[in-house]
Amino acid sequence: MEKGAKLYYFYQGFYHSKVFIVDDKLCYIGTANFDQRSFFWNDELSGFVDDQALIAKISESLKEEMALYSEAITIKNINDRSGLEKMKTFFSNWLSPLL
Repeated sequence: MEKGAKLYYFYQGFYHSKVFIVDDKLCYIGTANFDQRSFFWNDELSGFVDDQALIAKISESLKEEMALYSEAITIKNINDRSGLEKMKTFFSNWLSPLL
């Protein structure tokens, strides 16, 4: 986030897909989380796209959904979390290899 990445909280139900767009030139899209379990154990599918027209459509769709159903997360939001929320994050990260 300090380098320009944007992070959003999707509050309208469950959104399983993972999408990120790098400089409007490369798009990752799929369902796999960025962890060992998703990449090597789970039956999930993800891939990279470099087609500029498709990336533009994906980007526009994301912007529409984010405007309607999500809120931006800032570094201040992260730092201002309660002690309990920070502790849950710490233990979740610590236990993630086992999950």
